[in-house]
Amino acid sequence: LTITEYFGNVASQDPTFSACISKVDEPCSEAWQRPTFAEWVLVLSGVLHLEHEGENGTETTVVPAGSGVFLAADERVKWVWPEACTYVPICVPAFTPDGCRREPEEGSAKDADPETMAELHKLHEKA
Repeated sequence: LTITEYFGNVASQDPTFSACISKVDEPCSEAWQRPTFAEWVLVLSGVLHLEHEGENGTETTVVPAGSGVFLAADERVKWVWPEACTYVPICVPAFTPDGCRREPEEGSAKDADPETMAELHKLHEKA
């Protein structure tokens, strides 16, 4: 995962909102999370699957390239990338790692790459 933040806590020291370009190089998934921020997601290439709790259990929203989706604050969601994907997340208020409120989940991207998560926390501590 490569993230280039243009606005937000790290890039502009403004917690009002964040906007970045995120690139996922290979299939992976995040742990379930319930962010404190609302998020608008624009998929530029590839596809994103968002698992969420529905009336009939877990449901999946497929977001292909050229599409977007809105995630309300406090909505429980699991991000899954079945292939390489480039997307633009816009968060209000701005993204923070702690604001994601990720649930522990073995095999998630966070657990597979703890060094990157530690670096992300350091960047936000400096902001």
